[in-house]
Amino acid sequence: MEGLSPEKSYSKLPLLSRSLSDNQENNELQPKPVHSRMKPWWMLLVWIASASLLFMSTVFITLATVSNEDHHHHQYKQQTSGIQSQRITKDQPLHCGKSVDEAIRLGCTFDPMSLQWLRPECRRTGNDEYLEFLGGNLTYWVDRNGSTPVHDLSRQVNDDGFWGQQRQHVAHCAFVYVRLIEAATTDGIYDRKTWSPHHAKHCASVLLNWAMRAPDMTDAKQWAHVSFGTCWQRGGL
Repeated sequence: MEGLSPEKSYSKLPLLSRSLSDNQENNELQPKPVHSRMKPWWMLLVWIASASLLFMSTVFITLATVSNEDHHHHQYKQQTSGIQSQRITKDQPLHCGKSVDEAIRLGCTFDPMSLQWLRPECRRTGNDEYLEFLGGNLTYWVDRNGSTPVHDLSRQVNDDGFWGQQRQHVAHCAFVYVRLIEAATTDGIYDRKTWSPHHAKHCASVLLNWAMRAPDMTDAKQWAHVSFGTCWQRGGL
């Protein structure tokens, strides 16, 4: 076996290692080919398909929401138009029967301002203001002398009637006109006293009668002026 010659020289491994390292660094510093940074065609297709699916889902959800809202709105319009198209006329009014028990069965409640049992559909405009104006205190008597008070006003439905304070009568007439002006300008359902021309004239007479008793009625107290008015017919209801 031939021995190693002490005179024979070999390349140093560190130099070889450094050479390899330098080559690696040079390779890394070299610009990569353009095609190495491009995504494969199948990844591009997946991205396009995902984006399309997301877009279609968004459109579908939006259309479904709008369609659902339109459906509910259409149902609401059908319901309200059905109610509005069913006119409540004087010939076929909403009544409360002829007794308190029957009125309660029909869903009626007592309206203190007009002294009537009325169906829920009937407007009660002015009633709260009427009670507030009188402090919630309504005083009535069975007899004209005012000796026997009425305990349950809503059940005084007999033909004998009852007696009340004049201030309640005046307040009633004032707030009846508040209800009347609303009835004249809207398409609501109102009670027979509100629609009655006779009752309107009666209340006008009551208000004038008590107003003319006030002091200083002939003094210069009220400012006024002349204007050019406009007129129209009630319509569109």
